[in-house]
Amino acid sequence: MPVSKLSSLNADSNGNASKQVPLGVSSPPAPPTAAGPNKLLGIAKRHALVILGVAVTYFSYSALKTFRRITLYEGSFQILVEPVNADNANLATPDNTDSRRSTALDYPTQIAILKSPELLESVAADLRPTYRLGYGGLVNQIEINRLGSTKMLMVSYSSARADEAIAVLNALAQEYLDYSQSERQTNIQQGLKFVENQISELSEEQNGLQNRLEGFQQQNNFVDPQTRSEQLTSRMASLEVTEKELEQSLASTKIRREVLQEDDGMQVTLEQDGSYQQLRNQIQAIDAQIALELTRFRPDNPAIRTLEKQRENLLPLLEQQAGQFLDTRLAEVDIEQSAIAAQLNAIRLEQAELNNQIRTLPTLNREYGNIQKQLEITSNRLTSFLETRQSLQVKAAQEEITWEIVREPSVGPIASDSTKSLFTGLLTGLALGLAVAFALDKLDKTYHTPEELKQNVRLPVLGVLPFNQELFLNSSDGMQRKKRKLLSRLRAFAITVSAKFSKSMSALALTLLDEYDSSSEFVEALRVMHVNLQLSRSAPAAKIITISSASVGDGKSTVALNWAQTAVEMGQSVLLIDAVLHDPQLHYALNVPNELGLSDLLTQSAGLDDGLQQVRSDGKLYAITAGSAVENPAGLLNSPRLQKLLMSYRKYFDLVIIDTPSLAGLADATIVNRHADGLVLVVKIDQTDKQTLQDTLESLESLDASVLGMVINGHKGRTSTLREAYLNIEDSADSSEDAELPLVAIATTEDLTTTTTDELANRKLDPTPLSPREKGWG
Repeated sequence: MPVSKLSSLNADSNGNASKQVPLGVSSPPAPPTAAGPNKLLGIAKRHALVILGVAVTYFSYSALKTFRRITLYEGSFQILVEPVNADNANLATPDNTDSRRSTALDYPTQIAILKSPELLESVAADLRPTYRLGYGGLVNQIEINRLGSTKMLMVSYSSARADEAIAVLNALAQEYLDYSQSERQTNIQQGLKFVENQISELSEEQNGLQNRLEGFQQQNNFVDPQTRSEQLTSRMASLEVTEKELEQSLASTKIRREVLQEDDGMQVTLEQDGSYQQLRNQIQAIDAQIALELTRFRPDNPAIRTLEKQRENLLPLLEQQAGQFLDTRLAEVDIEQSAIAAQLNAIRLEQAELNNQIRTLPTLNREYGNIQKQLEITSNRLTSFLETRQSLQVKAAQEEITWEIVREPSVGPIASDSTKSLFTGLLTGLALGLAVAFALDKLDKTYHTPEELKQNVRLPVLGVLPFNQELFLNSSDGMQRKKRKLLSRLRAFAITVSAKFSKSMSALALTLLDEYDSSSEFVEALRVMHVNLQLSRSAPAAKIITISSASVGDGKSTVALNWAQTAVEMGQSVLLIDAVLHDPQLHYALNVPNELGLSDLLTQSAGLDDGLQQVRSDGKLYAITAGSAVENPAGLLNSPRLQKLLMSYRKYFDLVIIDTPSLAGLADATIVNRHADGLVLVVKIDQTDKQTLQDTLESLESLDASVLGMVINGHKGRTSTLREAYLNIEDSADSSEDAELPLVAIATTEDLTTTTTDELANRKLDPTPLSPREKGWG
């Protein structure tokens, strides 16, 4: 491969660059996982040792406390607090249910009273000189419970001293008996006294209301408003009928008077007068005689004149009689008319009075109703208190029988249940361990499972690399190695011990503690990652790939190195470039010199192939180390010469992997990625900080950087598909050599200071560095 070929490369060779994919574009995110059994199991598995440690510590403390427990003495006595024949009280009232409710003892309240300071203080005062007891210590050791549905209470007391227990129980028994004889009866007598006072007050109130009702009825002249209303209505109807009759009579008398004042009427009326008719008949008789005499005599005849004289004398009498008779008749009519008018006025006055009474009747009815209602309420209350007095009298008669000690106080040692205490301590320890695990998980700001990463980070997942203990130990310092080996031994011991108990416990231990950290699975995951990247739609024909991480310690350099080896094993020629100029580590892992590297190629006029070092004897894996130290790595990587170098390497290698510094706080990876086909982001389970990763993704998105996807590193959970696939491969004899692909870990900065030449020589890769001319590059 002559140098002239490398020099003759032009900018057009960059046309094979892969298509850049925006940061936010990815496959559909995994559906959110519920915080169910899987999440709880994950938390328990991550903090299994913490849970185990807390549980063992608390269990040990509980066991020590159990075995050190001093012998306790517990005593008790039973007391009958209700008469056995208390149900006979039901005969006092017709309603048996209400009677039971009123006479039954309220046991919860009674127990609270028996444990009250008022009763226990006197007991504590009597025992304090001998046993130094106070109310607080006494009430905490006393238990009072009702014996089933009986009428007895059991009083228990526990103490480290048998004499103290029996003394306390005897004092309590005497105190409770005294209480039953005095205080409880006093309460009933106070209730009776109160009821008697209420009965007296209500009786006076009832008498007053009855007198008030009687005076109201006398004042308003009715028994009750309803009857009075009916009376007034009936009287008003009768007066209306009489009024109409009188009005008709008055109209008739007026007509009669008018008739008397007319001629025809007068004539008809005079016909009723005998004296007037007699005078009139006399005059008619004289007129007839005069008419007869005129036939015989002349008008001046003395006989005729005599008759005429008689007639003239009778005419004044006739007029006088007619006038007297008519006047008499008119007077009679006037008197009758006046009498009728007087009666009519009297009726109308009575009607007006009745109307006033009817209008005031609602007010009277309301007042009457109020008095009646007050009287009814008072009567009901008086009846209720009378019944209560009867019940209290019956209850007082029943409870005159004092409480009785059924079983005398006795004391004996308490048999300690060590098994129960130990089991309770174990469960409590596990609960505390789980609580500590949950608290630690809340404080942890990292991702714990690939599913959680897929859910929150919208990037294509190129591969999930399982945790590999060999790589971890190679990249850790002495203390971390010792710690990891100790934890591994503890896990193995726990799994072994659990298998001796039961299959279910063994399965639980494997689920919580087994990490599946074999090298074979790690190699197979690398192969899957490499194939996924080749087949990814977002990175077609990607040759130059930058690999980085959000923060330091995510394992990007280890992934880059082992990925390069995996790609070689799968038939590709690979160039691995160490672009971590401020802290180069690749040459240590590959055991190659760092005399001429990337920094030298970017600053000197050396040939493009001068920094290439062959790592494998088959010529498939080459490396370019970081080179000499520089003060401004970002400025050097920003040189146009880097693009020229990468354009040259694109043509002669199937894959160029550039290991760059972490993205957080440094611009190196972003600068290099501008000349690459895309960036692969390494995210480590239980390591990468969520906020740091989020800030890094936002920064890449703002720069429109090409991100091919992410590689999830350090997964300690079960990868069932990959594991089954590998187990199937392992059964084949042909794949046995592939499973032995050597793994290399990039050591931490602290570990590099203690790494010796002998240690580097003993690492998996032991390449023989060749000079550029020996490699056949011209």
